[in-house]
Amino acid sequence: PPRIRSRRNEVLRDAGRRRLRRAVVVAGLACALLAAAAVVRSPLLDVDEIATTGGDHTSAAQVRLAAGIGRGTPMVGLDTDAAEARVEALPWVAAATVTRSWPGTLHVTIDERAPVAAVPVGDARWAQVDADGRVLEVVAAEPAGLPALTAIDGALTAGDTLPRGAGDALTVLSTLVEAMPGGIVGVSTDLDVTLGYGGVVRFGSTAGLDDKVVALETVLARVQLDCLAVVDLRAPGSPALTRHEGCS
Repeated sequence: PPRIRSRRNEVLRDAGRRRLRRAVVVAGLACALLAAAAVVRSPLLDVDEIATTGGDHTSAAQVRLAAGIGRGTPMVGLDTDAAEARVEALPWVAAATVTRSWPGTLHVTIDERAPVAAVPVGDARWAQVDADGRVLEVVAAEPAGLPALTAIDGALTAGDTLPRGAGDALTVLSTLVEAMPGGIVGVSTDLDVTLGYGGVVRFGSTAGLDDKVVALETVLARVQLDCLAVVDLRAPGSPALTRHEGCS
């Protein structure tokens, strides 16, 4: 009948319009995604500049090379964590932060390590090391103002880590440098500390280190330092002091 045929045609036209609207929406979304992808991959959002801050011993060129990110790299999708890890592998770098500044600048900020000791490595060369035993740099002359860490065997290069046996010596050294700035000449891996005004302090181990430091400060404040040979702190409750032969 005409009425039913008219209704059927109307239903078909509505279904066609719905299909057309969906097709238009899908096409619009596809165009938007393609446009966004084109913008993201375009030179508008590439790395144009790599700015570095915080390095006294690490050059900007070293930081940029270690980061492994060159000009023209897309800003979107950069693995900043991986770049930070690569920069932190540099000998002097303790921590690195890589951040984006849109549209095209990458900022790399570094914090550097502080040397606490110098290790003789042969051929009149010295390795500067930090409190973690990281070798920061190998230099031709003994660094001024750094106590010596002795009895370290083997060749050392920048970026190396000292052998496990050096850890206790660095702990003792760091504690004494803080408690007695300027009073320490060196320490061996046997934990024998050479004082600046003569004499050796025998720690034996890091057990009871704070008590041993207090005992040392007490002894040095109460005795004459002339001809001082050894202060034995292996029993911090009863430190033993010996002098060189021939001294009163």
